[in-house]
Amino acid sequence: KNSIKTFPSFLNYFKHFTLYFFYSSISFISLFLYLKSQFNYITTMAPSLQNFSFLTFNANSLYRGAILKSKLLFDNQHHILAVVDTRTSAGQTAALTEKFSKTEVVGKKHQRIFMSSQEEGKRHTGGVLIRFAENILQGEPLKVVFDESPYKRFLAMVVNLSNGSKAMICVMYISPNDKMDKRVDMVDSLTQRLVNLKDTFKPDNIWVAGDLNISLDQDDKHKRLKRSILAMMYILDVQDSFRVVHPSSDSHAGATFSSRSNIQECSNSRIDYIFASNHLLEAHNHPRVQLLSFDETVSDHMGVRLSVTRQPNTALQEKKRKRFDDTLLGNSDFMKLANGEVIKFFTKLAYDEGTLVGYSKERKIKAKNAEWLIDQSCTSTRD
Repeated sequence: KNSIKTFPSFLNYFKHFTLYFFYSSISFISLFLYLKSQFNYITTMAPSLQNFSFLTFNANSLYRGAILKSKLLFDNQHHILAVVDTRTSAGQTAALTEKFSKTEVVGKKHQRIFMSSQEEGKRHTGGVLIRFAENILQGEPLKVVFDESPYKRFLAMVVNLSNGSKAMICVMYISPNDKMDKRVDMVDSLTQRLVNLKDTFKPDNIWVAGDLNISLDQDDKHKRLKRSILAMMYILDVQDSFRVVHPSSDSHAGATFSSRSNIQECSNSRIDYIFASNHLLEAHNHPRVQLLSFDETVSDHMGVRLSVTRQPNTALQEKKRKRFDDTLLGNSDFMKLANGEVIKFFTKLAYDEGTLVGYSKERKIKAKNAEWLIDQSCTSTRD
């Protein structure tokens, strides 16, 4: 009788246990799927940037009326986009900033475009922007420097990228309508700012891009400006990416500007550039530089695109060991030079040990030993 009475209660417990196990399983599966989706989202937020692309072009005004002229702004295959001569108003700048701040997470914003606006009624040729593709920029910029003048002709920033590297990016526009002194002063002043940023933040990679309105392939009438630009490149340790990939100006003129007549394939119209860190342009990174058509930029300037197959963090690069070239031992000029260097070394050692200034007996003994080493080195190198 007691067993009969307890049987219904056992069934009741079993039913509750089964329901508990069922709902717990559903909760566990739901939690697992949620965590998996978050993991996938996080991993997509940090791409390896194995195929990295940087694009620059002169927009000749980003808008035509109220319509954006080019679709390149929304093309995520270009990880970093640097545009000059945007001529955007405060309202247009605010609208684009809002548009490029949206994320997949509701209520969360992450600014991906940084641009300058010009005053209404006083808009000149100028205005610049830097836009990052989705999931490329990590966190907030470390530093942003705008041109304080009404022309808004440069923008420099230091950022962390999602592959763990730190980058300094600068976009600049040199107007052909400015007097030469003003152009040179702008480049020299900007160079000093970039040097300060480089010394402060020590970026792994540097890009300087834009429309310079000068040919670096020729010695023309703008020698002062050319000197200032070359000085900037030298100080920042960057190179002209197009000329690294295409060394010959005869076979690859690289013209990027079209006058009102048809474009002429001559190097004096190559005025749009991407300067990049030397290590980014090394052969193992397989750098490629291509020109985008006028139809793609919707401008009188072609776009310049630099692509690298992989973008190493220079701070983590493995140091390569260099092996001594044994064939030099059979070179009489090298051996003569080596003999001289060995003698200089031991002569200095003898001097340091007190040959010329006799102090203690112990130091004199060391000096004698040093002199003996010199004699031995001269004998052995002659043999």
